[in-house]
Amino acid sequence: AIVQQNSKMLQQLYRKSFQLFQRLTNMQAKVVDYVVLGTVDLDQIVGEFCTDLQSWEENFQALKEKGKELERIESSKKIDCVLVSFESIKATIEELLQRFGNLLVKSLRQSAMLHITQIEAFLISSREKMQQAPKTLEELGKANMFLKAILEEKAYMFTELVSFEKKNK
Repeated sequence: AIVQQNSKMLQQLYRKSFQLFQRLTNMQAKVVDYVVLGTVDLDQIVGEFCTDLQSWEENFQALKEKGKELERIESSKKIDCVLVSFESIKATIEELLQRFGNLLVKSLRQSAMLHITQIEAFLISSREKMQQAPKTLEELGKANMFLKAILEEKAYMFTELVSFEKKNK
């Protein structure tokens, strides 16, 4: 009886409720992209996808842009009779972005140190091989082979040094 007497009002109520929930869903879409950071293993992602200088630069740039986008999200918004607060989600997202940035820096440092380690190992090995003064013709031949190998590897080590310098900016 009550439903039949108020059917037009109930239809309007359901229609407005549907519209309200649509607008709330649209608001949710603004922050859902950020929440993805909390659902993945950031260590694994950084390790897997940051392999060259360009990938680190792109990720640092994206991190900066996402931080700016996050600042533009309102702290709260009122839709009809519902007040939606974004404070806690913004704080969580800021924390995730900070963690992601720290992981990027850490992985970049580790990558740069790998270059230095390879260069140091090359220098130590080369110095040890060349410090031995040849006493026989056979030892002189070996020293000459070592020198050729060192000269061939030197070009690769130079590229390692250049890579380190780029990453160490």
